[in-house]
This record gives sequence, structure tokens and C-alpha cells, in this order.
Amino acid sequence: HEHKFLFNGDFVDRGQHSVEVLSILLALKVVYPQSVFLNRGNHEDLSVGRAYGFFDEVTRKYGPEVYAHIGRVFVRMPLCAVP
Repeated sequence: HEHKFLFNGDFVDRGQHSVEVLSILLALKVVYPQSVFLNRGNHEDLSVGRAYGFFDEVTRKYGPEVYAHIGRVFVRMPLCAVP
């Protein structure tokens, strides 16, 4: 029996370690693609990230190019899941 895990968005803008939280979730998705599912929340949007601090965190730690790459990941995330 295989377990399924659904994460319902708003992974970022929740403290100082949003990049690390997102990285762990994306790594889990890569390792367990049939078991881990990531839905996009309203904070997985580049304009919302700018308003709530995710942009500042990413650019401080890694630079603006990484923020642009993360934006390309966000737009590929589904908005909902259907069983």
C-alpha cells in the first residue's frame, strides 16, 4: 500500500526558511513523484512573494536569477487536485 501526500500551497512567506522549505518539498517530489503532490497556493506567485518577503529572502540568499527560476516552477504547479 503506497501512501500519497498532498501539500496545499503557501509553502513560502512563512518565516526565514521559505527557500529551504520549498527545496525540501521539491526534492521530495523528485524522489517520490507518484506519492508527493504540490498544489500552488496564492503565495506561490511572484507578485505575492514580492509583497510578503519571499523575493527578499531569495535574492539575499541566492540572487534575482534564482527568484526567476522559482517563478517558472510556480506557474507549472497545479491549482487543485482531483481524486
